[in-house]
Amino acid sequence: LGAGGVEKPWTVLLLLGAITFTIDRNALNALLDPQPRHVQKTVGLMLLSVIMLDAMLIYFKLGPSGMPYAIGTAALMAPAFLMKKVIPLT
Repeated sequence: LGAGGVEKPWTVLLLLGAITFTIDRNALNALLDPQPRHVQKTVGLMLLSVIMLDAMLIYFKLGPSGMPYAIGTAALMAPAFLMKKVIPLT
């Protein structure tokens, strides 16, 4: 696997930690109070997090030369947020 193309792999780990913390916090809330709205919010967050995980992996593998691809992938969050108002995620 190696460190990919990124010069400082700890930056990718920091982003992964932030994503994991956000998901875990919502998942714990859903476990402690298993109402449908909490579970749906957690599942929706997990689905939207896939976009950021993809952007993070693109940056990790390609490094600075892949930054436009990573930003383009992360920009898909905007239409995803807009569409979740119209089309429910769960």
